[in-house]
Amino acid sequence: MYVFVHVPRQSRLGYIATQEIGSMEPAFHRGDLLFLTNRVEDPIRVGEIVVFRIEGREIPIVHRVLKIHEKENGDIKFLTKGDNNSVDDRGLYKQGQHWLEKKDVVGRARGFVPYIGIVTILMNDYPKFKVCNVSCLNDELLLHYSNLQPLGYESDANH
Repeated sequence: MYVFVHVPRQSRLGYIATQEIGSMEPAFHRGDLLFLTNRVEDPIRVGEIVVFRIEGREIPIVHRVLKIHEKENGDIKFLTKGDNNSVDDRGLYKQGQHWLEKKDVVGRARGFVPYIGIVTILMNDYPKFKVCNVSCLNDELLLHYSNLQPLGYESDANH
């Protein structure tokens, strides 16, 4: 089982992403909203949780750095694995790729809010749920704004 996330979105705090599958349990669960940063100057460390993209795959993956390999020229490559998986991620990487590089990293997990991202998952898994939510929100807005009166207008009931 692998952890996939919705494409991270930029926020004031950095990036946010929703975890979709449970390969990082017990650290993160399905529906947890992750807060990510990606400062290039920070070194990648063993044990750090990263969100990365594999060339040719649309959806990023959240896994923990398992091993680091430093080349003689100082370049860093690293191997990842989901906490709840029995094997490392080499089977996920593109054919012939054995290590990830910094350029593959979308962000690093710095915090999370449990289960709040489940709404995003439900809207993607069940398109009718998304339509229903948007329709309800639209109806609520219409009802709210239909009760407003223009400034300077007094209701006939007050006379």
